Amino acid sequence: MEELKTTAWEWIFSGGFKKGGSWGGHVCASYVPFETHVVETCSWLLLLGAIWFVFGFGTKLKKLSNEAKVTLKAHPRKFGICNILDFIVGFLALGNWLLVVWYKINLRSLINLLQPCHLTSMLQGIAMLRDDSTSTMISLLTLPMVVGSGGTFFAPDTSGLDQPFEVEMFWVQHILLQLIPLYMLLRHNALSLKMVDFKTILIGNWFLVFTHWAVFEPIDYNFQVNVNFFLCPADAMLHLFNTVLHPAMLLPSYRTFAMWFFVLVSLPVCYIYIFSAKAIYYIYCAATGTAGHKKTV
Repeated sequence: MEELKTTAWEWIFSGGFKKGGSWGGHVCASYVPFETHVVETCSWLLLLGAIWFVFGFGTKLKKLSNEAKVTLKAHPRKFGICNILDFIVGFLALGNWLLVVWYKINLRSLINLLQPCHLTSMLQGIAMLRDDSTSTMISLLTLPMVVGSGGTFFAPDTSGLDQPFEVEMFWVQHILLQLIPLYMLLRHNALSLKMVDFKTILIGNWFLVFTHWAVFEPIDYNFQVNVNFFLCPADAMLHLFNTVLHPAMLLPSYRTFAMWFFVLVSLPVCYIYIFSAKAIYYIYCAATGTAGHKKTV
């Protein structure tokens, strides 16, 4: 049993732990006090639970799923150029994700595959290779991730990416993460574009924030790995905190500021994508003389 635990630790956690710095380790784990971890996590989980029930997110999700099923059944898509484009985009996303898997296997740090950017690459690939309501739901709920992946361009952390072409593929991945959501909104005659609204964006944000506090927080703290900078900030983040932000904005820790900042920024950014997709769809309809089927309620 001990040998199994040692092997699991070696392949899943050891690589990031050994690299130290923003990858994890004792120094990174000491950045936020234990008491702050407990109070901050419990407060956020209680808040998120209340938001889920008060705003009826569960009911909204069921309505979205049913709407997608009805619309796709009423307007089945014949095989054509759109399917070919889906396959190309899907294989690009999954191919990029599989390369990340290879890098993490070599590094002995499989836990880092849980990073939202990696998970989103995988989900985008799955959505592109499916032709059902699941693909539509993925398109809708992962839209806010454009902020998380886009933030990399302003505060990149490529420390420890020392395998062949790993840095280059890091940038390829994040460029694809920015471009694919626009295409996902336009799939199936712009079905996701016709379904997305303010509440849907909030639900996508809810899932992302919940994952941070319910999944990344316990993993990061218990295993001292910094899956998504919830154990300690990256150097670029730390520079921003020390030079731009007032210390009071980072209470009880920088994680709360990061979550609120992400949610608030994602709202206008998501609408930039929505308006851009609407413009593209309008131009397409005008050029082809089609109006597309209406949204099914």
